[in-house]
Amino acid sequence: MGQKEKLIARLKSRPRDFTFEEAERLLGYFGFSRLNKGATSGSRVKFVRKDGGELLIHIPHPAHELKAYQVRELIAMLEGGGSHMNGTIKYRGYVGTVDFSEEDNLLFGKVLGIRSLILYEGVTCKEVVEDFHSAVDDYLATCEAEGIEPEVPYKGSFNVRVTPALHERLARYSISVGRSLNSCVQEALERYVAAVS
Repeated sequence: MGQKEKLIARLKSRPRDFTFEEAERLLGYFGFSRLNKGATSGSRVKFVRKDGGELLIHIPHPAHELKAYQVRELIAMLEGGGSHMNGTIKYRGYVGTVDFSEEDNLLFGKVLGIRSLILYEGVTCKEVVEDFHSAVDDYLATCEAEGIEPEVPYKGSFNVRVTPALHERLARYSISVGRSLNSCVQEALERYVAAVS
C-alpha cells in the first residue's frame, strides 16, 4: 500500500488526530493545491484543482487536528457524496446546510449546489450564519481576485432520468397540449413541491 492509499485509509477510519497537514497532503494527491492569494478571513484557506474543484476550510486552531465534521465532509467530497442536511440558510444566492456535530460541540455547514466544497462553522446560530456569510464573501472575493467566474448554484437546468415509457407519455402529453416537454415537467414539479411543502 502506497502513501496515498495509507492516508486515504487513515482518513476513512475517522481518527480524532487527523491533522490539517495530512489533509493538505491528501488533497495534493487528488490534484488540489493551496491557494495563497485572494481574500480569506481569519483562519480559512482555499484549495483548488485545475478541473474547477475547490475547498474552502478553516485551519483548526489552536490544535492542528481536523474537527470530526471536517473529516466527514472531506471523506464525502473525495467519494463524490454529500452529508445529511438538517436545515438550510441562504445568502447572495448561495444555499448552505446547518448541521450539528456532537463530537465537536458546534454547528457547521457547507454550501450546496456547486462543485466547490465551502465549509463554515460556529458555536451559536448567529456565529454559523455569520461564518456562512463570510465564507461566501471569501469565495466570491477569491474568484474575483483570480479573475475566474464563481460557480452559480441552481442554474435552472438539470438532467432527470425516467423510464422510456414515462418519457413517451410525457412527450405525447406535451404535444397534445401544445407545450414543450420542459414546461410540462416544470409544471408537474411545481405542483409536486407545492403539495409536499
